[in-house]
Amino acid sequence: MIYTQAAVERAVKVHEVLMQALSGRQPWIHVAEILGVSARTVRRLRWRYEQYGFTGLYDHRQRTPSPRAVPLAEVHRLLALYRDRYGPRDGHPGFNVRHFYQIARREHGVQVSYSFVKKALHAAGLIRTRRPRGRHRRRREPRPARGGPYTPTSGTARHARVPGAARRRTSTIRRSALVERLAKILGRQDFKARE
Repeated sequence: MIYTQAAVERAVKVHEVLMQALSGRQPWIHVAEILGVSARTVRRLRWRYEQYGFTGLYDHRQRTPSPRAVPLAEVHRLLALYRDRYGPRDGHPGFNVRHFYQIARREHGVQVSYSFVKKALHAAGLIRTRRPRGRHRRRREPRPARGGPYTPTSGTARHARVPGAARRRTSTIRRSALVERLAKILGRQDFKARE
């Protein structure tokens, strides 16, 4: 099977640490700390090593490289192209990523995506990250509502901005006042007495 370079290095490191623990030179809890995993994972790795040998230590989630992965030679060609012809030199700041990508596709037959080109140039340190946007572009917190004529936040006068409009006050009504109003509306005297 084909494994990536990182998977092979990880398997070698796990093998070395497991060998130290199996020989008794290092406690198992230290193995977990060195590898950055839990004690249960160390027990699984030990079991896989005892069952399958060195191949059991590989990370089998990533067996083969992705078929969509860009060949390393293409990445080197892309970086050399920017560094030698389109990058900053002699006081010229160099092409930005968008213009370089357009020319690389049109004149040099580059088939990778724009985002890959941008990430590769950033990772290689050939271009700087964009400067941060200005302070005026930051998101502000919304201001509290002022309680205008149509906002239910204040509960004050209705149509307060219309001149001459009557103000309606909201206040708590006592129970006795409510009973008096009901008695007046119904025109009954005994209603008050039942209170």
